[in-house]
Order: sequence, then structure tokens, then C-alpha cells
Amino acid sequence: MNTRMICHTQKYEEVFNKALRKMDINDRELLNEGAVPATGYTAPDVMSRKFYAMLAKDDLFRRFGTVVSSGNTSGTIIAAASEGEAEWLGENEFTAEISDSISRFKVSYGKLSSMVRLKDSFVSDNMFDVEGYLSSIFARRFGRAEEDGFLNGDGTSEKPEGILKSAAVTAVTEGASITYQDIKKLYRSLGRKYRANAAFVVSDDTAIDLRELKSDSGAFLWNGDNDTIFGRPVVTSQFMPDASASGNKAVLLADISYYWIVEREPLSIKVLRELYSSQNMTGYVGTVRLYGKMTQPEAAAVLTIK
Repeated sequence: MNTRMICHTQKYEEVFNKALRKMDINDRELLNEGAVPATGYTAPDVMSRKFYAMLAKDDLFRRFGTVVSSGNTSGTIIAAASEGEAEWLGENEFTAEISDSISRFKVSYGKLSSMVRLKDSFVSDNMFDVEGYLSSIFARRFGRAEEDGFLNGDGTSEKPEGILKSAAVTAVTEGASITYQDIKKLYRSLGRKYRANAAFVVSDDTAIDLRELKSDSGAFLWNGDNDTIFGRPVVTSQFMPDASASGNKAVLLADISYYWIVEREPLSIKVLRELYSSQNMTGYVGTVRLYGKMTQPEAAAVLTIK
């Protein structure tokens, strides 16, 4: 039976919750159906939905990127991109055939993991929501780690390939600081078909600098009413390089929907029953296996400080 199907059942959630609280489990066979080798047990559906909803708050790629699931332990992923257009035709006319682009990229899944400890007095208290607490903690930690990796990952040692590394379009500032002309050059450097759904991504410090820029006519570049530049939304990330040093990729403009997050294994939890028993505590290790890559590198442009 499919593991994901089992994790949707109420009975599985009940035995999983008992495992978290170190209670005796009558249906051990059912719990083992959700076992993930070396990483514990797959989180039940309710916990998983809470986790991924909170994860999106701490990872901009979860909000703007494309998430796909894959059962393959290694190999390649096939990504298709349709670049065709609709046409107005006469009654007896037929549209020309457009060849969609098909790309294949190698997947090397990384294991993202974190540990939480809880006092046994909380674990045994039925009024304390252990599942909710772990979902929140792991979502916050994993969200930060994912966003950093999806921005800056080097694509080696099972780390994702960050969008700053793979961006095919580059621009360089005219001087040591960012100007209005630099942002305009960056915007125009990205293909028109990618601008419609593109967003600017900058650090908090760079965002402050951009808010002060004015166009040649004296109007502010940044629209404070809706936080946009040239009509495109601006998103901040603590993991974006700022504009303080030469060579830093300080501004990203990209259609992030072309960034694929490929999930091999969803959240699983391993309960460390004995390791911290002398401290009257229980340890929990959360783990996910995934990979990330920009499937259309030309859909991303970066501005580098000269």
C-alpha cells in the first residue's frame, strides 16, 4: 500500500501521535507502513499540511516556485516549457505547430534535517500539541535553510543549485553603488516574456537603498503603495547578498515559477526515546529529502556590484 495513502488515514495519525508521546502502540504494523529508512516515520496528513503551510511563510520559493514530487531516488527530471502563442485564425485555417522545449536535469537529492528537544512533562501532557509545536519549529528552520540553498546553493555535495548561480542573464552596476539606470538596465535585460511574472529579490539593506532611488524625472523608483518597481513586486530575503561589496549579486529579477523544488520524501519524524532520558527530555529529528534547480536559466537576471 502507498505510504502517502496510509498517512492520510485517521488511524495512522493516532498511532503516530502515540509514538511522539512515547506511548504504547497496539498497531505497530500500521505505524511501520509509514516508516522511512533511517529517518523515522512519515508525518501524517494533518501535520504535513500544517508544516508545508508554515514553510511557505519562511521560504519565498515555496510561495513563488514550482513544487513537484518524485519517487525516483536518483537520475533525471524532465521539465517541459511551452513557448507557443495563441493566434486569431480564419474558419479554415490551422495554427502552426510549435515545438515546446524539453529539458532534462540531473537530480541529486539532499537531506535537510534538524533536531528539537522537549521536556517529558510536555510530551506526556495531552493538552500540549506536540504535532503542532514540531510543525512550527521545523517549518521555520527548514524554511530558512531552503531559501538560503535555493538562492545561494552551489549544486554540489547534494545541495540545490541556487538561482543566483544558474541565472543566465547578468548585468553589472556602472559604479560601486546601485543607481536608477542600473535597475532599468537589469529590468530590460530580462526577456519580455519573463517580465510579466517576475519579481525583484533583494536584501533588507538593499531594499532601503532602492527606496531612495529616483528616476530622471524625480519620481521615486519604488512604489510604496504596493512595494513594486516597474510594476513588479519586490521581495526581501535575509540570504540575498547586499550591495556593500564588489562582486556581490545584489539584485535578482526572475520568474521564480521556473525554479523547481523536487521532493523525494516529505517530512518524517524520528523520536529519540533514550538519548536524553537522563535529562527527562525527548528528542525529535525532522527530515526531508529534496532538490532545487532553475529549469529555465534565462528567466532569471542578476545585478552584480562593479
